Amino acid sequence: MLSSSRIQGWILDLYPKDGRMVVWIKSRDGTVNRLVDEWTPAFHVAGKKSDLVDLARQVNTEELSFEEKYLSIEDSERSQALRIPASSHQALERARRINLSSRKFQLFNVGIPAEQIYLYEKDIFPLAYVEAELNHGSIKWQVPR
Repeated sequence: MLSSSRIQGWILDLYPKDGRMVVWIKSRDGTVNRLVDEWTPAFHVAGKKSDLVDLARQVNTEELSFEEKYLSIEDSERSQALRIPASSHQALERARRINLSSRKFQLFNVGIPAEQIYLYEKDIFPLAYVEAELNHGSIKWQVPR
């Protein structure tokens, strides 16, 4: 990890490893830097609030949270969804069981690769010229204008 608190460059590659996202950045001077962001992919489950609360009790994972999300491209307002970390194969199997066990839930991000979810969540894209602000294991991304 770099000792500098900020770095600029192009995103060359990224991949998940041990509950983190590893991102390779190439600076204007040709230096290639490996950055590590504390991040775990997640999938979202939508449904009635009472059903989501029951599901949260069944899943029983500490890292669950409720988030406001646009669930459809036609939505004008955000809806509440349950965020379930998908840090392992077991979490994805859990998602499949949720989907098969009940038609009262909608699942989101289950089949999307972790790298792609990361890029969406951080509002960045492959080969983007970015500024990364490093702060104790997490990265704040910005695309300079």
